Amino acid sequence: MPPVASPVTLEDINATARAISRIGDAQDVTLDAAREQIAALIARLLPHARAVQITKGAEFKIAPGNDNVVTIPLTRCTLSVSLPPGRSLTPEERSMLENAAIHAASTLDRVRQAARLQRSLQRKEDELERLRRADMLISSRLRLEETMEAILQMALEVTGARYGIFRLLNEAGTHLVTRAVAGEDMGQPHTEALPLDNSTITGRAAVARKTLCITDVRDPSWQNVYYPLDKKLTMRSELVTPLIGAGGRLEGVLNLESPEVGAFGDDDAMLLQSLAIQAVIAIQEMRLLDALQELSARLLADRPEELYNRVVQLARELLGADAAGLWLMSHGRLALQAQRPAHGLLADDLLAAFDAPLAARKPGVTMLSSPGRPRGMIAPLLAGDADAPIGALGVFATDGGQPPASDWDKKVLVLLARHAALAALNARRQALLRRLSPREREVFDLMVAGLSNKAIAQTLVISPNTVKRHLRAIFDKLEVNSRAAAVAKIFSSFN
Repeated sequence: MPPVASPVTLEDINATARAISRIGDAQDVTLDAAREQIAALIARLLPHARAVQITKGAEFKIAPGNDNVVTIPLTRCTLSVSLPPGRSLTPEERSMLENAAIHAASTLDRVRQAARLQRSLQRKEDELERLRRADMLISSRLRLEETMEAILQMALEVTGARYGIFRLLNEAGTHLVTRAVAGEDMGQPHTEALPLDNSTITGRAAVARKTLCITDVRDPSWQNVYYPLDKKLTMRSELVTPLIGAGGRLEGVLNLESPEVGAFGDDDAMLLQSLAIQAVIAIQEMRLLDALQELSARLLADRPEELYNRVVQLARELLGADAAGLWLMSHGRLALQAQRPAHGLLADDLLAAFDAPLAARKPGVTMLSSPGRPRGMIAPLLAGDADAPIGALGVFATDGGQPPASDWDKKVLVLLARHAALAALNARRQALLRRLSPREREVFDLMVAGLSNKAIAQTLVISPNTVKRHLRAIFDKLEVNSRAAAVAKIFSSFN
């Protein structure tokens, strides 16, 4: 049978091309749905075709019979047209089909890119939602002082002590600072900081890192180092236990006193030691939660440099490290953004040891122990699950000591690195958006919301041509050439 001329007009062909393109503008269309819709549109151009399908790879199967099948490969899929036996495409129909295939391939590629972008945005939204849920958990918890007061009151109850005081080690590691006091009929308790040395019973327990159970503080071996909780009260026995945190670091000391001689025994000492372990866990968690709450609150309010410095300061405080630093990738190299102490401890040659952590594409830490360099651990700053790190956060022991290395330390560093990465991404996003004029920003926001050019024009009461002009300006300023690329550049990683 000779080929039959196609009744399809040029207007039909152009309308189909526009309809195929509009499928890529839809927000919620899936790849499977897009393939089905495009195949249905192409089928209207070929009324003699028995079937038109767009399938993944080479999944199309020839229908039973002697059908003629025309296939055109698309990106990761195949456009297949099944014709009745003896029927073939005219040159005009083949040209029309090839033109439709070009539009189909472009639209499907846009749908794939949009799906990838949506998944990436959803992951970031999930992460921010987890941060918001953590903030809600933080706000529902007691303050650190209230937590210590509760722990101290519990210690009095389980041991039968009359008075107690909670002291924590200061940031410099030189003094034990009073954070909570409990007891009945107290006048003016001595709450000044005590030096971390052997001049007091509290200091001795902290230096030796062992529990001291003193039967009578008037015993000659103790009376010269006994520091009264309140001079108006007569105390005779004391029970002191140090608070030892992750990695063996001293966190503070818990003191209990009684006016009775021999008020505390071995059982009381064991109870207080068990309570001290729980106290350390509560204190560490509360400090970390307070830190994360602070960083979340400051994420959008502070300048990036301020937030980087605060992250480094918190890393050093929470992990008890000699030094800490934060680096970001700039032109393919790491650039130091913040360090504590402020000068001199983090030499440039330290960067040579960062290859391993920067090769990582998942949360974790890498221990550094190269000869001649400070020992420490590094966590990469990750912008996404599969993206290359955008920087690194590290803590170090600079005096030949041991760096933080416990599981808790690693968890803290990873969480701080995550907040630092969010700060860096937000700073980059804001810098890119500042390139746009106020009107271009309005157009961009509507584009991100998924509006077509026509819908943007109607919303802003401008012409479609003006929308196109603004989009070209946006693409030029962001150095991209498509809507998807513009959105991806704003919301993706540094890559």
